[in-house]
Amino acid sequence: MIEPINTPRPLDSDTIRRDDLVRFRQQATELGLVVLRIPGIDQGDYALVRTLMESYYGQELSHLRPDIRVADHRQVGLTEPHLEHDPRHKELATSLPEHLRPFPHKGPNPFMRFFWRYGSRPVDTDFPERHADPVIPKRFRNVWATIMNDWGEKISRAGIICARMTEKAFELENRAIQNIMHQGPHLVAPTGCDLITLLAERSQVGGGTIGMMIKTTKDDAALQTLAWRHNWIGLVLSDWHTDFNLFTGHGPSNFPGLLGWTPALDKAFPVRVPPGCFLFQFGEGMEYLSAGKLGEDRIRRGYHQVVVTMDTLRTLKQRLLLGLPPIRVSSTAFFHGNSDQRLAPLPQFRTGDWERRYPPTTFGAYGAEVIKQIGLGASVAS
Repeated sequence: MIEPINTPRPLDSDTIRRDDLVRFRQQATELGLVVLRIPGIDQGDYALVRTLMESYYGQELSHLRPDIRVADHRQVGLTEPHLEHDPRHKELATSLPEHLRPFPHKGPNPFMRFFWRYGSRPVDTDFPERHADPVIPKRFRNVWATIMNDWGEKISRAGIICARMTEKAFELENRAIQNIMHQGPHLVAPTGCDLITLLAERSQVGGGTIGMMIKTTKDDAALQTLAWRHNWIGLVLSDWHTDFNLFTGHGPSNFPGLLGWTPALDKAFPVRVPPGCFLFQFGEGMEYLSAGKLGEDRIRRGYHQVVVTMDTLRTLKQRLLLGLPPIRVSSTAFFHGNSDQRLAPLPQFRTGDWERRYPPTTFGAYGAEVIKQIGLGASVAS
């Protein structure tokens, strides 16, 4: 497990211990992520959102379709399963040594995802689809906004801490990242996967049968035998990718399965988020700002994938025995730069052929191109 880094207390303090900044910079450059201990966020906060999303994703898909907003490129509301697919990294994935390659996957991702926009919005923007009105699911209209906004406020504070520590650790101008983030289209973005349904599809066996088979395994060895017999290990829930935002926050999920790669792509490792902590993985936006590929001690995008592992199946068995839903829910949040802000390496990182590698654009234009490439602007999936 990655050792968490302490964050300033109180949260608005500018006093950050030097050894914590050294560890922050080391994790960011070597792992492409940091794990921060965030005071004021506890297990109860995670549990409330996860329970809500387990109930939401447990509905029939036909009940969820009214929450899809195609005209807004699915930047609010539901992204339906088997739609999103990021083709940008396939060639790189196959070029890696075999022991470092991500688990193979064909076609779009099987997960569902709900985008809840939080924070203040710009009055005038060239990218209105990134700042669309929120979607409130009809069945949960009495509690949805309260729970999501409360969670958004908490993770917003966590995101500001990550931005501040990035500024300090990399000796950037005061508020350099925070100013870029102001009125960005930040999103609470929990994903959902019904594991029993996906395992049943892999095995071509009914879901009820799969659930009973898992619940009645007599010990861990029997569960492992069942997993290998049905080829469940490595079943991809979210394919290998990087995120196009500044950084992505991950709270503890109700199921393990998140895998990370170092920016140098020389090591892959399972990622677990300790209680009371947030994992922040740096995205393409932060790599752009620091011209990450043009120097050793800079920030580069972090690759990750979510798959079924033996720990996923052990957790699934425990939940089935307790009568809990077999739905994997992530505690994900996306932190973006302001859509109309210029996206280009910061002045101190403009070395070498930076204009060719990282041509100036805007955060909104860059995001719009990626959204198109990964299929979120497509018609509704069947």
